[in-house]
Amino acid sequence: MSAKRMKVGGVLVTKDVGMISVLGASAAPGIAGIVLDALGRIGINVEFISCCPDLGDGYTISVCVRMDGFDEALDAIEDVRQQVGAQQVATNPDLCVVAVFGPHFREIPNIASRIFKAHAEIGITILAISTSISSVSCVFDQRRLNEALATLRDRFEVP
Repeated sequence: MSAKRMKVGGVLVTKDVGMISVLGASAAPGIAGIVLDALGRIGINVEFISCCPDLGDGYTISVCVRMDGFDEALDAIEDVRQQVGAQQVATNPDLCVVAVFGPHFREIPNIASRIFKAHAEIGITILAISTSISSVSCVFDQRRLNEALATLRDRFEVP
């Protein structure tokens, strides 16, 4: 165990999700809205969203949805693929989202790197990251969940 553990508010876990990534989508306004509307219209709740520019002139939009609606979500995204100008749609099933949260994260330098290093030191590859002023969320292979939680509890003071 680390000599000094940083206090956090807690750890939230979402299991049994899959990630669908819309690769090379147009950089035009409203593209993420089209993708998310396609999911919302069929009653799919999005557990995680990440969007960033790709190496070309487009964007990658990644969403995580529950596995029990994964196939329907993929079909809905494929239905709008041409409309959003996506070059490809990629999938990654059987994942989890682990969010470390605390009330003052924006005032704590280096909190994200501490979380990422904790995962890296046990060989977990983080597939997607999302942050807010009070949380850091990581998406990775669900088979590594117990190890990840043990490492986070070792590194952080979790209530």
